[in-house]
Amino acid sequence: MSFLEGGGEMGERMRAYDWSASPLGCPETWPQPLRTLIAVMLGSQQPMFVAWGPERIMLYNNGYAPMCGQRHPAALGKPFAEVWYDILDTVGPILDKAYAGVSTQMDNITYVMHRNGYPEETHFAFSYTPVRDESGQVAGMFCTCTETTQEVLTQRALARAQERLSFALNASGMIGTWDWHIQTDTFYSDARFAAMFSVDPDKGEMGAPLADYLAGIHPDDVGAIKEAIGHAIATGEKYTQQYRLLHKDGTIRWVEAQGQCLYDEAGKPLRFPGAVIDITQAKHADQAIRESETRFRNLADNAPVMIWVTEPDGTCTYLSRSWYEFTGQVPEKALGLGWLDAVHPEDREWSGDVFLQANAKREAFQLEYRLRRHDGAYRWSIDAAAPRFSEDGAFLGYVGSVIDITHRKAAEQFQSLLLHELNHRVKNLFSVTGSLVAMSARSAKDPQELARTLEGQISAMARANDLILPDRIGGEQELRGTTLHDLLQAVLEPYLERDGGASNIALQGPAVPVGESAVTSLALVFHESATNATKYGALSEAEGQVRIAWSVRSGTLELRWEETGGPSIAEPPRQRGFGSRLVERSIKSQFHGSIEYQWLREGLILQMAVPLEHLTR
Repeated sequence: MSFLEGGGEMGERMRAYDWSASPLGCPETWPQPLRTLIAVMLGSQQPMFVAWGPERIMLYNNGYAPMCGQRHPAALGKPFAEVWYDILDTVGPILDKAYAGVSTQMDNITYVMHRNGYPEETHFAFSYTPVRDESGQVAGMFCTCTETTQEVLTQRALARAQERLSFALNASGMIGTWDWHIQTDTFYSDARFAAMFSVDPDKGEMGAPLADYLAGIHPDDVGAIKEAIGHAIATGEKYTQQYRLLHKDGTIRWVEAQGQCLYDEAGKPLRFPGAVIDITQAKHADQAIRESETRFRNLADNAPVMIWVTEPDGTCTYLSRSWYEFTGQVPEKALGLGWLDAVHPEDREWSGDVFLQANAKREAFQLEYRLRRHDGAYRWSIDAAAPRFSEDGAFLGYVGSVIDITHRKAAEQFQSLLLHELNHRVKNLFSVTGSLVAMSARSAKDPQELARTLEGQISAMARANDLILPDRIGGEQELRGTTLHDLLQAVLEPYLERDGGASNIALQGPAVPVGESAVTSLALVFHESATNATKYGALSEAEGQVRIAWSVRSGTLELRWEETGGPSIAEPPRQRGFGSRLVERSIKSQFHGSIEYQWLREGLILQMAVPLEHLTR
């Protein structure tokens, strides 16, 4: 497989990997577009990776491996969502676009990643390109990327270095000096100074008119310089001016000049000495920082998460636009420590303490709290931040992000509810089923009858159980009960229709709630009643009918089960069967109700009375 040759460490890992257990299958079966990309990727030092197939399996080269941090080499052959789970909210939609056939190019994107076991601010430039298979369908995505984290951090450091650099250059006295004799208009300077102003160095030592030096200054700045010099001479104030030098080859250098006028005993201007420093690099750095700041703000303001930045003392100096849009706060109220006003009152004190304690220790932190949205609703949010340090190790504050995790919290609560309910129901069903097995075994004539009896009982419980599955109500997860009508329909479903389609069971009554704790036992009551009717009563005849009617009086459910059209009843049965005993036991013991049998010639009438408080638990 020539396309897997070379590639250093990652080439060896790809060749050694057991792809037969992967969704991609053996490399011999890989499509030609994937083979071509792998060959290109392994032969390049540029960081690259491929996400392939519906599972978006990751393959990458040596250049990309360091970007994975501690997730390398385990990331090879894993789904993209599993490898980059911590930034999936941001990068996932971009990958989705690629799989939809839309390419993406980004010069700078910021993530807070946990690739090395702790949150860290990272920056990347990358392109996502969709890749099509032989059929023309998008089968994967090819990415070339560059990590720009260090570059971004360096640009930030330049801003703070500018002031220190300016003072250092001023104190050195090695950039260039001048001494202008005002009365004779003779301008003396050292050779370096003269060269900076495009003046012959010999003239600098011998002296030349001020105009010769002004000629080396950018025309647009000369007027301001003359005005500043005149003001310094007239007032005696220190002269400080930044301006541009225009060299003969067209290059421009920025300089900063400082000087002060000296006067004779009569107070007349005598000399004007001073020094000048080259601040071109500082100017460019300042411009780069401003551009970087603009890019950062643009990126942060359009990021799908809320971004914030603090100073070393913990005061917040920047909040992205998404924070203000989410909370409805304004900068005047949110900056400093005002952002805490948007935190839920119950979370405000402890979350503020966690932040201040982490700030004192200068360590990364992560916490979850409720954040007030602009409409007054509180949303669960996760706030993660990493400390910022200068190149010399000085603590600069934090950069952090806030993400709305309300849906995740709801899912976790729902999962907990499901587990609790499952545990409860399993225990309950085991208990009920054990009792049914014991009672049925004593009544069954043979194993076949026992199996049929248990099958019917368990099926009835299962149909009833479906009615009380956990549900979402108003955005929250809750357990739902059912109604008596729905329970009867579910349990009596096998008996509700005949072959001709006509119903042989009629249900009539108001909506009566049945709690989830009462469903299983009540389902068995109706199942056993229907089983007896099928064996001995109305449902054993083609024309037989069962009418079930109920009402509620003084907090009690009154239910009447009336059978007609079945075999004529000469006398009440001399011995009660298992089903009758189970029905009577459930009504009286569990529901604290009463039950009465009337064995009429036309058919059985069964009347039950159950207090609602025991029915709706």
